[in-house]
Amino acid sequence: MNYNIIIIGGNHHNTLSLVRCLGGKGLNVILLLETSRSNFVSCSKYVKKSYFCSNDDDILSSLNILKNCHKGKLLIICASDHSASLLDLHYEQLKDSFYFANIKEKEGELTVLMDKHKQTELAEKCGFNVPKSWLYNKEIEKIVEFPCLLKPLESIHGGKKIRVCSSKEELHQSLKDFSENDKILIQEYINKEIEIVIVGLAVKGNVFIPGYSFKHREINGGTTYSTIYPIENLNNNLAEISERYIKDIGYEGLFGIEFVGKDRNFYFIEINLRNDATCYSFAKAGVNLPYIYWAICNNQVYQKDLAQKIEETTSMVEYTDIRNVIYRKISLWNWLKDLNSCKCKYIYDAKDLKPFFMCWWLFASRLLKKCL
Repeated sequence: MNYNIIIIGGNHHNTLSLVRCLGGKGLNVILLLETSRSNFVSCSKYVKKSYFCSNDDDILSSLNILKNCHKGKLLIICASDHSASLLDLHYEQLKDSFYFANIKEKEGELTVLMDKHKQTELAEKCGFNVPKSWLYNKEIEKIVEFPCLLKPLESIHGGKKIRVCSSKEELHQSLKDFSENDKILIQEYINKEIEIVIVGLAVKGNVFIPGYSFKHREINGGTTYSTIYPIENLNNNLAEISERYIKDIGYEGLFGIEFVGKDRNFYFIEINLRNDATCYSFAKAGVNLPYIYWAICNNQVYQKDLAQKIEETTSMVEYTDIRNVIYRKISLWNWLKDLNSCKCKYIYDAKDLKPFFMCWWLFASRLLKKCL
């Protein structure tokens, strides 16, 4: 079988989204899964071959096998910060056999820019509003303003541990959630009214930004219920500055830039230098960015793909968002109404049902273990 595309990621809806965005367009997908065999992503009918990778060496070994058995360069799309950094740190070793996200075609540059403090410094130079930021150390406590936000400095370390602190006492208490080796960024807390993600693609010197995601609900910082809008609905210069930011850093690949809004001002929060988890809802809204990326790399892009416009589309990550019901943040009745209104459901797909059943089986199994 002739494979067309490699996807690297964990047992997560981001990875499944990529599988469906590309497999649904007829591409034969190779999946490098950063997890065990108990997963829902590899159950997709679009996955033609799976490699289960428990560490970095497994990923690199799998890519070496694929390099030796396939003619031409394959595109790799990453669904995790860790895998994006791994490829970046082995850029020279991999560049002749694969296309993948990079900055200025230089090894290690993408990983350096995963530092959120560096991201905000560059964002301010480009013209974004940015919250005040401090790198944590014991001396910095004397000048930190409250309320403030604590989060890992690098997206590849510390996960999504985000804490809001209203006082020095809360600051000290929240620091206990981080290990001694964690590098911590402290930011001015913006009491946000809205939160959006501008999503796009940079490839071969061009930047394509079709729309943005408006967050309605989240779990631990991850968007679970949102609406996609065309970029023309955003009545400010955020898209223009975003394009300049991407070109200035010399990035190529899929990306998502996060902002919070207050009093009609938007503040840059961070950029994801990989596929954004909202890509599937963008595909359902009319613009399949992962497929466009593949098509351009393989000289098969058609003008109709680039000219396609976003249609307003609501989406939900069902198996995660239902925790809002469990935590009693929303009633089951209202949740079911929201679910019914969604054109895009991240797990349920009538054409690809196995991941849906496996996902809920794993979810129910974990829930049962907690109860016992």
